[in-house]
Amino acid sequence: MGLYKRGSAWWSSFTVNGKRYRLSTGQAQKNEAEKWERAKVSELRGNKATTQLYQTVKAGLVEKQITFAEAWEHFKTFPRKHTPGESAIRYYQSTWEDFVAFAVDNKCSSIADVTEVLSQRYISQIRGHGRYSPVEYRRGGKTVVVPVEKLSDKLSNRTQNAYLVSLKVIFDTLVKGKYCLENPFKEIDKLSNEAVDREAFTPEELRIIGEKSKDTWLYPLFLTGICTGMREGDICLLEWTNIKDGWIKRKTRKTGVEINLPILPPLAAYLRVFPHSGQYVYPELADAYQKDQSIISKAVKRFLADCDINATKDVEGRSRKASIKDVHSLRHTFAYIAAVNNIPLPIVQSILGHMSPTMTQHYIDHARQEEKAKYLATLPDYLSIGTEVHEKAAPDLNDIRARLESMTAENWQTVRDELLAQI
Repeated sequence: MGLYKRGSAWWSSFTVNGKRYRLSTGQAQKNEAEKWERAKVSELRGNKATTQLYQTVKAGLVEKQITFAEAWEHFKTFPRKHTPGESAIRYYQSTWEDFVAFAVDNKCSSIADVTEVLSQRYISQIRGHGRYSPVEYRRGGKTVVVPVEKLSDKLSNRTQNAYLVSLKVIFDTLVKGKYCLENPFKEIDKLSNEAVDREAFTPEELRIIGEKSKDTWLYPLFLTGICTGMREGDICLLEWTNIKDGWIKRKTRKTGVEINLPILPPLAAYLRVFPHSGQYVYPELADAYQKDQSIISKAVKRFLADCDINATKDVEGRSRKASIKDVHSLRHTFAYIAAVNNIPLPIVQSILGHMSPTMTQHYIDHARQEEKAKYLATLPDYLSIGTEVHEKAAPDLNDIRARLESMTAENWQTVRDELLAQI
């Protein structure tokens, strides 16, 4: 429960039987508002039997009682305008499995058992303690399990919101399929997004990266990223069948959006001398990515550290430093360079494979203060308002007096014109 003041009256915010209430107490004094709040909560708790009846009626109105496994299959096969990419599906599944583990440990066996109270408790778990269940993934043909103890670091607001949004999306499809009447996560608000955005590499940093990575297995990753704006997975798993007539044509792994990219001269020259054998353009990158994606991200972090490029930043409230420069920064850099060179937003959008101009705009908003000043300084002064005009508005009176005293019958017109120009 919580009281807060709005105008002259105290308001109360509380949850009873899984339902959240925000009500005016009608009281100007806090002690009277507290009495009103206690009485209201007691009254609503007395309606518990009615709430239980409501839950029973809801369960009887659904199309079919389904298990958590059936719910996941429904979500995967649900027809939608945009089919999620492979990585998005994996994220949805990871979130779903974590929620299901929490639900089962709380005596739930089907979708019908999921209430708003349970949903609120799960999100409280995520926000207070992090992920509920261990993380499992495959590495080198083996299953690696990361215990919860090593996942206890506080999640960023962006990650917490991603869990909430994923579950809202999944339950929305269950509501559309009439397997539940209401989305139990619907009334839970997202946190303010204090995420630390990736930063674009500077021209000097790109020069250093190019020089020091030239003879390493990471060079094609950097070169392709800066020339195409593609994501890490799309670069690593790029196939020769995706390259034809000077273009890269493929579906992005994350969103499934079809992209068509012209191959820029630096990348084209590199690919001409690159061995054309096997399925993947970059076999070493593909092998590392498929074995364990962290191999590449860790290698890039070590490489940037060796280049003395600061790639992390301290964030208040988080135990670990946030990454601000990594492989994904190549995507931001590509978008920024495109913006500086006046490439229209719709073209950048089509290259990056985004679903909306808003998302693309997020990537191209990377101009630093000095870069903004540099480019704005090149704009014509159409109104002719600036330092020169300001200096003319405050002429030197001593100079005017001296010029007047020097005026003769021969030079008066010249002096007059010069003085009028100063006014």
